[in-house]
Amino acid sequence: DASSGDDRLFHEWKLNKEAYKTWKKENLKRSDFLNYAKDAPEYNELLDTLFERLQEPKLASGDEWRRLLAAKDVDTQVLIEESHNRPILPNELGEELSDKEQDMLRKIADEVKRCWFGDAKGDFSLSYGRQAAGYLGHKIWRHLDERANDLCHQRFVQFSCHDTTMCALAAHFGIELEKIGFGAFFALELHESEGSHFV
Repeated sequence: DASSGDDRLFHEWKLNKEAYKTWKKENLKRSDFLNYAKDAPEYNELLDTLFERLQEPKLASGDEWRRLLAAKDVDTQVLIEESHNRPILPNELGEELSDKEQDMLRKIADEVKRCWFGDAKGDFSLSYGRQAAGYLGHKIWRHLDERANDLCHQRFVQFSCHDTTMCALAAHFGIELEKIGFGAFFALELHESEGSHFV
């Protein structure tokens, strides 16, 4: 993580938290899939099952939007447990998620993450990418531009960040991520052809 003194590089959206919170809340509610899942019996059954097994208060019925957002966090827990080859969501009932339930959970999580910074309807001009990752995008461009103009001799530059920053950068680049998981990355290569550089 960036230190608090350099938070703009990896967490630029936090510079105006209230504006981002408002945009994100409205954007999530514009998602066709989340609106479907909020009311669909099979997704409500999944959320009820998760609440019964995990006893996570945010999964309790009553506020369907809160439940959907909490399901994203459960999916992150599943991903962590899978990556460490551990039991998936151990619970006192000894019940496991079926493959279908895991797929449904993943669909919720992927859509929530897609809508963190990308416009729910896919309109790049309405995304939050520029406000959320403009500085990081500029920093990447600067490294490429300096190398192209022989102002530096670095052959490799690496930035490491969380999925939120990856989603913000994707929205800034105008790339719609259908899904994002552990180890996701962008690889940008500078090439030269006939005296011109391109990425």
